[in-house]
Amino acid sequence: MRLASLLVVISLGCAVAACGGDNEESAAQRCNDSWNADANQGHQASLAGAVSAVELPPDAFRVGTWPKAQRAVPVHSPKAAFAGPDGRAVVPKGSCLIIVPPSREGEMTFFEGQGKWQFVRSVDRTRFPAEARRSVADAEEATADAVGKLTLK
Repeated sequence: MRLASLLVVISLGCAVAACGGDNEESAAQRCNDSWNADANQGHQASLAGAVSAVELPPDAFRVGTWPKAQRAVPVHSPKAAFAGPDGRAVVPKGSCLIIVPPSREGEMTFFEGQGKWQFVRSVDRTRFPAEARRSVADAEEATADAVGKLTLK
């Protein structure tokens, strides 16, 4: 009787807490939704430009999270995406990442930090894009469209 009561309590607790529910959004989906938000149109345009000008494969992106400790990196604004860095930002642990396929322009990564999306390139002598590619957690593959929006595969 005690075991049956315990199982009922555990079942109710899981129902209330949505244990293993199908409604849970994946980390990649949460990041993908944030990336596609209207507030991020500047970096979406940077991504669309890179896909077009650098001839990146539009179906080779990865979306996930940064599993390591926070770190400061040089970042580019949407207006100066392919010029020199115009600031620094902190990549927090658990930050959303968009891993861009390698290209002749070097390695590139977008991350969400300090309330907005940021852009980092390896040509700035930062190893962050390569580290993000190797370390990304909860990653799912994504496809970019002509305006820089991503769709998870």
